[in-house]
Parts: sequence; structure tokens; C-alpha cells
Amino acid sequence: MYSAAKSSNHAFPEYAACEVANDSNWDEKGLIASANNIFSTRAPAKLGTNMQTVWITSKQNVNGKMVDRLSTYMKFDSVADAFAARMKTLKQYRAIYRECLLADTGEEFVMQVSARWREMATITSSIVNGTQMVYEFMGKYYRFDGGRWAVDPQRATKVLALYEANKSLFV
Repeated sequence: MYSAAKSSNHAFPEYAACEVANDSNWDEKGLIASANNIFSTRAPAKLGTNMQTVWITSKQNVNGKMVDRLSTYMKFDSVADAFAARMKTLKQYRAIYRECLLADTGEEFVMQVSARWREMATITSSIVNGTQMVYEFMGKYYRFDGGRWAVDPQRATKVLALYEANKSLFV
């Protein structure tokens, strides 16, 4: 995972590898093994040219109950491509992820990304419009048509603990 993050030119590959371990729950859904999908990135409603997908059954919260749902996820040619796609998304939504992209350390990057995802998950003024979700953030409206928001308030702490426990591997 670390080598793939490094080959994708991620600014903090060792922290990115720990994000994947945490966010995928060590590939619990099998998305990494079957689709090189490291962040459980769902397929957008409208696929672009050369986009590939896989169908995976996963637990989702529906009206307060966890139910099995068949969902479409992105399939990447390589894990490095998945890292590159994630960074492209952060850059595409620069207004939201500015502090993440300006981070000087891996720890700061993880803390900023986790905070942004938590903020986005709690925004209540979202409007579902066809296949697009429009949301308000700091007085501006943005469209989000793929991916998901991490809502675990302990995400940054868990990712940083993984890094501390495994940092000797990142040489």
C-alpha cells in the first residue's frame, strides 16, 4: 500500500497507507482485492469514459437500521491509480480541502481530511437533485456526485495510531 501511495506521488504516502488500512477496515468488503478500490469509492451515477465498476453487497444505514445493499463501486487499474484519483478529488474540491492540500506534515493532512469529511457528513442543508447532491458549505453551494464522507469522529486518532504502530515499515 505504501509503495503504491508513493508511486502515485502522494505527499504523505505512509499516512495514506494508514488511512486505507483504517478506512477499509483492512479490506473487509474485498474492494481492494477485487477492484483496487482503497477508499470504498462509489461509482458516480453517470460514468465517464473508461470508468469501470464492480457490484458489492455492503451494510448501509437505512432509516436507522443496518441492511445489506448491493452498490456499485469504482474499479481502478491499480492501487496507485486509486490514490491518484483520491488526490484529484481533493484538488477538484479545493474550496473544501484547501487546508488538507496545504498541510506541512502527514499528521496535519490526516487531521484536516478527517475534519472536512466529518463536517461534510453533518451538513444538513443538502438537496438531492436527480443524481447530484448539492450542499452548502460556508455560504457556498457545491455539487458532490461520487464518494462518501467519513463520519467516525475518531478517524484521525485511529489513522495516526496506525502510523505510530507501523512507522518502522515506511523506510
